[in-house]
Amino acid sequence: LDYSLGTSQYSVSPISVERNMAISSKGNLKVVVSLGLVPRPWYHLILKTCVRSVLVMIKEFPTIRAVAFDYGGVLAYFITPQSVRKMADVAQVDGDSFESAVWKFRHELDSGAYDNTSYWTAVLDYCNSPVPQQQSIIETLVEMDLEGFSRMNQGMLCWAKQLQESGFGTVIISNMAEPTYQRLMVQQEWIQYFDVTVISGVIGINKPDHRIFNHALKQMQLEAAQVLFLDDLPHNVAGAKEAGLHALLFSDTQTLAQKLKTNFPNLPVTALSCSTE
Repeated sequence: LDYSLGTSQYSVSPISVERNMAISSKGNLKVVVSLGLVPRPWYHLILKTCVRSVLVMIKEFPTIRAVAFDYGGVLAYFITPQSVRKMADVAQVDGDSFESAVWKFRHELDSGAYDNTSYWTAVLDYCNSPVPQQQSIIETLVEMDLEGFSRMNQGMLCWAKQLQESGFGTVIISNMAEPTYQRLMVQQEWIQYFDVTVISGVIGINKPDHRIFNHALKQMQLEAAQVLFLDDLPHNVAGAKEAGLHALLFSDTQTLAQKLKTNFPNLPVTALSCSTE
């Protein structure tokens, strides 16, 4: 049977009838219609109507083959204001000045343009820290920064594992310095749940530059429309969409589950509730 839906053509395999059920398959789609006492000549008409309804759903909802995750703010909780204030105390400056300095130069750290020493020196200079810029102070700030981004979102890790076990691709696309990546990810047990990792400090390109998304697509060997990207920052979500990916702004697992059920129903969601936030 051949069906047209808009400009798309669909061919459905021959119908078989087993115990008053009409069965037809197309790729991952299998339609089973209970016919009951329906006269046999009507089988094709009923099945055609049912298949068309399912194809409308497929047309409406994209078929995702892989999910891409940001790290900080998605897979791991974002560093807390309390942690930043403790770092400001080490630098002996007020919290607002320190926080402003931290994010002013973060792009250079994440892209690999600055190493840790250059980055933290720039931060301390910018916020007029009175502390001597000894290596021990910089090492303390590095460790505090790593600790701040080490609190993992267990619901997201459970979901990544479920996606992988269900046959979906999983990838991390993160703005992160290469030494930070080595410390936060490489030796972690949960890294096995991800097929590909794309780190800005390794390739020298930060989100939301479309090139980092293109790099990830090449590594996954997928088309942009087959990938859903999750990030907690609106400009990164916008960058992913401009690169052709589907993208959602992430806040928490409960909201994500609702969005997935509405917009991407082919993705499993049960593991998102494996822990409370």
